[in-house]
Amino acid sequence: MKKSDFWQIVAVPAVLVLPGLLELYSINPVLFYRQLLWVAIATVVLIAAYLVPEDYMKNIGVLLYVLSVILLLIVLGLPAHGPKRWINLGSFKFQPSEPAKFATIVVLARLFDRRRPDTAFWRAVVAAFIPFALTLIEPDLGTSVVFVFIGFAMAYLAGVRTEPLFAAVVLFLSALFSFVPIGYLIFVLLVVAATRILRYSMPFTFYIVFASIIVALLTPVVWEKGLHDYQRKRIIAFFQPEKFEKDIGWQTVQAHIALGSGGFTGKGFRRGTQKGLAFLPAAHTDFIFSSIGEEFGFLACSLIVILFAWWIIKVMLLAGTLKTGFARLFAYGVALSIYFHAFVNIGANLGLLPVVGLPLPLITYGGSHLLTEGAMLGVLFRGFKNAIE
Repeated sequence: MKKSDFWQIVAVPAVLVLPGLLELYSINPVLFYRQLLWVAIATVVLIAAYLVPEDYMKNIGVLLYVLSVILLLIVLGLPAHGPKRWINLGSFKFQPSEPAKFATIVVLARLFDRRRPDTAFWRAVVAAFIPFALTLIEPDLGTSVVFVFIGFAMAYLAGVRTEPLFAAVVLFLSALFSFVPIGYLIFVLLVVAATRILRYSMPFTFYIVFASIIVALLTPVVWEKGLHDYQRKRIIAFFQPEKFEKDIGWQTVQAHIALGSGGFTGKGFRRGTQKGLAFLPAAHTDFIFSSIGEEFGFLACSLIVILFAWWIIKVMLLAGTLKTGFARLFAYGVALSIYFHAFVNIGANLGLLPVVGLPLPLITYGGSHLLTEGAMLGVLFRGFKNAIE
């Protein structure tokens, strides 16, 4: 790998921090100064993670994983009237699920590096399932899905046989299609056809269809008993936001208005009316992308999307040049995490995905996710630095 590649990978995250700081100053200068402090602390965390040798990082990651699981359990035991996601530390709210993402990536990279992929798969499933289950109970549906996505994507890139991954996708889609009986029947027929095309064994086909039927039967029960009312509303409002314009769909409708009103170049710095008149809720968190779009337009939003896409693709392509299996798999995990967060957050702002509260990496206001991203980038940069020719 060339030095220029390394510095490009370092430069893009630094550039992506800037539009977030600029927009936060526009929303409220107090938020800007707080975020600037978090950026400084995250930079210190990044440097500290960069200086830790790989062998030590593997062990630190395991300890951090255990600690994050303990903190997730503590969060569930705290009294709260709503979702139990944060630990209050004075003026700062700490979200244990954020460092759990970093720790899970380290543990998965360590598992797949030390063992044969198929042997490590079920251990990896357990490692990803524990934080998934604990964050789902909080409840934090968006964050819980992050662990599932990262776990299975890293397993695939590590070389795990496709059968377990195929089964996971089928079971997930079974839950979605279970609400449409005819659609589900067609889906099952397509699954059987796919198993024949992929030349899976007949017993595997039987088991996957049987498991799919069980999931399809249980999903309506989980929908009614397992999800909170606001979660069901969010999913329904995703398909028809105008119907819930004065309720749960208010955010999505106002985000559309903010983005659309910005035009190509935007209304100008500090001239956004949606967030200025408090029509756009959570302008500094969930909908900062829409707030940027209102003031700086389609041009700025496109640049942010291009930078994210370019950086993620660059990391994924160059990961193969890294010297150790751990460094390669960790790089995959970080790129996948950044991709998933950016994709879901921007998709929600555009109305293409439900609003699930995932931050836009490096841009959304908040300390927990910035510190985690700093740790991820520090270890990532260390791996790429070691690979420079």
